[in-house]
Amino acid sequence: MIKNKTTLLRADIPTPLYEARKVLIEALNYAFERCNLDLILKNYANKIGENPYIVSIGKAAYTMLKPFVKSREIRGGILVTNVKIPEKLNNIKFFKGGHPYPNKASIKSAEYLLTILKTKPPEKLLFLVSGGGSSMFELPRIPLKDLITINKLLLSSRANIEEINTVRKHLSKIKGGQLINFFKNKAYALLMSDVINDRIDLIASGLTTCDPSTFLDALEVLNKYDLWDKAPRSVKEVISAGIKGDIPETLKDCKLAEEKIENTIILKNADFLAHLEDYLKSSGFAVFNLGTDFHLYIENMVQTLVKKAQELTSQSPNKPIAIVAGGEVSLKVIGKGKGGRNQELVLRMAVEMSKFNKTFVFASLGTDGIDGITDAAGAICDSETMKRAKILSLDPEKYLKRNDSYNFFKKIEDLIFTGPTGINVKDVYCLLLLNQQNPINTL
Repeated sequence: MIKNKTTLLRADIPTPLYEARKVLIEALNYAFERCNLDLILKNYANKIGENPYIVSIGKAAYTMLKPFVKSREIRGGILVTNVKIPEKLNNIKFFKGGHPYPNKASIKSAEYLLTILKTKPPEKLLFLVSGGGSSMFELPRIPLKDLITINKLLLSSRANIEEINTVRKHLSKIKGGQLINFFKNKAYALLMSDVINDRIDLIASGLTTCDPSTFLDALEVLNKYDLWDKAPRSVKEVISAGIKGDIPETLKDCKLAEEKIENTIILKNADFLAHLEDYLKSSGFAVFNLGTDFHLYIENMVQTLVKKAQELTSQSPNKPIAIVAGGEVSLKVIGKGKGGRNQELVLRMAVEMSKFNKTFVFASLGTDGIDGITDAAGAICDSETMKRAKILSLDPEKYLKRNDSYNFFKKIEDLIFTGPTGINVKDVYCLLLLNQQNPINTL
C-alpha cells in the first residue's frame, strides 16, 4: 500500500532507525491488508440478498460497491466518489463528486437519487457510506459558490468534524437525516466510520439517521470561530431563518429513522489500530494503544504524544515501545504553504522530540491516502530528521509558519505516498521508541 517504501528506507538512514522504519511501514501495510473490504462485506452481501438498488457514496465508495457488483444481481444504483474509477459498472450511474469542496456533480448526484426515490422507489435500498460524502453528495439550500466558500472557511479554522458537519447539515436539504423523509420502503446502510466516537449522525453529515444538532448549534459554531461575519449572506439567511422556524429542522424523530433504515458500521479506526498493534507486538514492541478519538488541536496532540513517550520510557527503559492512536487533529491554517494535518503533525513532532535524547520514529497518515489537498497520505520522521534538515539548510520553524510541511518533507524525502487506499477510517499515529540494548525483530 505504501508506494515509496524504497525511498523511505534509503541507504543513508542509520541501522536502528532503518529497522524501525521498516517495521513501521510493514505494520501499516499489514493493517491496510487486513482491512480488506472484499472479506468484510461478503457476509453483509449475503444478508442483504438479491437485487438491491445501491447508493454508494464517499472516498471508499468504489471499493465498498465492488463486492456487491461482483457477487450478485443488483437492480441498479449510483456511485459517488472523488476518484477516477477503473471500469464502467453495469447499471451504475457514476458521479465524480467534489472533495474537500462540493462541485456540480455533488448536486447532480443528489438530484438524480431524489428523482429515483420519487418516481421509481426501489423495494430494496442499500446505502454504502464512507467519509467524504459530506462534500460529494449534496443538495444545498444556498448557491454552490457560497457552499464552497463556507466549507473553505470551516476547514481552515480549528473547527473539528462535529462542528463542521453541524453547519453543513443545516445548509442542506438532505443531510442530518432529511434524506430519510424520501424513503418509501425500508432501507439499509453499511457505513465506514471516520468520525468522533463512530457517530452515525456525523458520517457524511448524517444521511441515514436522526440528528441531534440544531440551527442554533450551527450559529454557535460560526461565532466560536469568528466566521459569522465572513460567511456569505445566503449562509446567514438560511441559519437565521432556521432559528426562527421558517425552515424545517433536520430530522429529530429517531424512532422514525430506525423504522425506515437499519444502520451498521462495518469498519472503523479501532479496527485499523488493532491490526497495527498486532503486527508491532509480533515485532517485539511493547504496544500502548491510546484509542481512536484524539480530535485535539494539533499542539495538544503533540504534547499528549511527547508526554506519553517520556512517561513510558521512564517506566520501561529497557524495552522498545510503540504508541499507537487515531483521530483527526485540527489546526488553524494561516500560511499559504502546502500541506495537511498529518504532515504538519509529523513536522511538529520532529521538532519537539528533537529536544529529548530519545531514538524514535514517528508517522502520521490519513487512512484514505489523502492528507489535506496534497497527493501524500502523510509523512514520517525520526531522531535524525532535524540533523538532515540542518544539512539541507531547512528551517522547520519557517515551514511551520507557512503551513508548508509538504515541501519540507518533499525536500527531505519523507512524505508517505499510498494513493487512494479504498478505505477511510480517520488518521493513524504511530510513535516507535527504541532501546539499543533490545533490538527489534524484523519480520
